[in-house]
Amino acid sequence: MEAVTGQGSSVIECDVLVAGSGAAGISAAIVAAQAGLSVVVAEKASVFGGTTALSGGGVWIPASRAMRADGFDDSIADAAAYLKAVLGAQYDDSKVEAYLAHANEAVDYLSEHAGLELISAGLPDYEMHLPGAGHSRCLLSPDFDGRKLGPLLGKLRPALREMGGPLGFQIGFADMEPLLNLHRSFAAFRKSVRIVARQVADLLVHGRATRLANGNALAARLLLAAADSGVSLWSDAPVKSLRTADNRVIGAIVERSGQTLEVRTSKAVIMATGGFGADAAMRREHIPLAATSYSLAPRENRGDGIRLALGAGGRLAEGNAANAIWTPMSAVPAGDGPPRPFPHLAGDRLKPGSIIVDADGRRFTDEANHYQAVGNDINRVGAERMFLVGDAQFLRRYGMGLARPAPWPHGALLRKGYLKRAGTVAELAGQLGIDPARLERTVATFNEHARQGQDPEFGRGAHAYSHFMGDPGRDNPSLAPLEHAPFYAIELRPGDLCTLLGVVTDARAAVLDAAGQPIAGLYAVGLDMNSPWRGAYPGGGAALGPAIVFGYLAARDIVRAGQAAA
Repeated sequence: MEAVTGQGSSVIECDVLVAGSGAAGISAAIVAAQAGLSVVVAEKASVFGGTTALSGGGVWIPASRAMRADGFDDSIADAAAYLKAVLGAQYDDSKVEAYLAHANEAVDYLSEHAGLELISAGLPDYEMHLPGAGHSRCLLSPDFDGRKLGPLLGKLRPALREMGGPLGFQIGFADMEPLLNLHRSFAAFRKSVRIVARQVADLLVHGRATRLANGNALAARLLLAAADSGVSLWSDAPVKSLRTADNRVIGAIVERSGQTLEVRTSKAVIMATGGFGADAAMRREHIPLAATSYSLAPRENRGDGIRLALGAGGRLAEGNAANAIWTPMSAVPAGDGPPRPFPHLAGDRLKPGSIIVDADGRRFTDEANHYQAVGNDINRVGAERMFLVGDAQFLRRYGMGLARPAPWPHGALLRKGYLKRAGTVAELAGQLGIDPARLERTVATFNEHARQGQDPEFGRGAHAYSHFMGDPGRDNPSLAPLEHAPFYAIELRPGDLCTLLGVVTDARAAVLDAAGQPIAGLYAVGLDMNSPWRGAYPGGGAALGPAIVFGYLAARDIVRAGQAAA
C-alpha cells in the first residue's frame, strides 16, 4: 500500500522491510512473503545478490538429505561435537544449538517452496582431525540456467570475472577437474571443449553467460523465488535511517531513485546489508593489516546495517577469533582503476610443487591448509607481502592465480609484472627483492624433505583436507619439490572474502540491546549479525549456512509473532 504525502516523497506501508539481497535477506523475504506478509527488499546496489553472488555457493549443513542421498552418514550429535571442538571457548550454546536444530528445516523448506538446490560433493570439514568431523557437510549449488530469470538476469550481480574463464565464463566446482587436466587426458579435453562451447554459444546468442555457477547460481535461484513469491524488489535503494516509537523499530527512511521514501513496517525490519568489508574506517578498526589487504566485498558493503542497528540500541560483538574470512589474494593492475583481486582459496597453493614465502624469503604456514587457517597465519606473522613460488611443471599443470595452466598463454601477465619468471631460484629472488641465498636455502630445505614426502616444519600434506584438495594423481597430493626450471612467482597480499563481525543477536536473529534484551521489530542476519562461529571456521559454506538458516528463523519468528498478536 502506498500513500503520497507530499511532492517528491511517499509513505510505503508493508509488513516487513529487508535491507539487502544476499542469501540471508532474500531467504527471509521468501519465507515471510510465502506466509502471507507484504515484503519489500531494499537493495543499495543497482544489482541483486550481494556477497552471495560472488561466493563459491557452498552451504554448511550437517546431516542433510543430500548427504544421505550421496551415501554419507552424519548426525546432529556428531556435528555438535565437532563444533565444540572447533569453536572451543567461542562456542555460543544458544545460536549453535538453534542452527543445528533448524538447519535442515530451513534448507528443506526452501528446497520444497523456493526451488533451492544443493548437492553433495564429498568435501571434507576443515579440521578433520577433530572429534565429530565428517565429509559432505558443505553442500554446493548446481548450475542454474540464467534465462529462467528473464529480465531479472540483468539485475543479478555478475560473478567475479577473475574466478571464471575467458570472456566472463563461469566455472563450477565440477568443471575444475577436466579444465585442470585437459592436457592430460582426451576425456578431460573433450569435456572442457563442451564447457567452453556452451559458454561461447551463450555469448553469441545472449551477449553474456547464462550458465550460472556457484554462488551466482544460488543467488539466482533465490532471486527468482522471491519474485515469484510476490516480494517487492527495489534496487538502488539504500536504507538511510530507522524509525522508532515506543521502544520499537517501526520502519525506515529509504532513498530510491532520487526519492525519499518513508517505509512503515507493521512487523519488522531485517538488516542484511552484507557487513563492512568495503568500509575503510571499520576495516582499520577491526581488520588486521587493513592498509595493504584486499577484499572481495562489494563496494556497497559499508556497514550500513550494523551502524543502523547500533543506532537503534544494538551492540557490536566482541572477542571473535577472527572478524573476517581470510584468504591470500593476488591482483593484476587494472589501468586507472583499482586492482582486481584474485582469491587463492583452493587450486594452485594446495597443489604439489609450490610454496609461499614472506618478504624475507621464509615459509611461515602450511600452504595446503584451508584458507582461514592460512589467513590466520598471515595475520599472526604480520605478512603484508608474500609470494607464491612454483616451478615450471607446477605452472603448466595447475596455474598460478590468474596465470592459467597449459595451454593458456602467460605473456601478458609477465609483461604486466603479475607473473615473475627466472631461470634459477636466486634470479627469481632478485626480482622479488628477497635475499637470493635465503630463498635458495628455503627452497632447498623444503625440497629435501618433500622428496621424502614430508614437511617437518609445517606438516604440509599430512591432513585430509590437503589430500582431498590436492592432485589425486600423486603419492602425496599436495607435496612435491620445486626443481623444474624456469621458476615462477606471484605476489600475494592478505585478503578477506567477507566480514564476520556483526551485531549481537539471539537465537531468532533478533538484535539485542546493551541489557541483552531484544529490540522489538529489529533483526539482523547474514554478515550484519555476528557469526555464530565467532570467527572460527568449521568448513566450506560456514558463512552461507548461517545466512540462510538465520534468515529463515528471523522470518519464522516474525510470522509467529504476528499470528500470536492476532
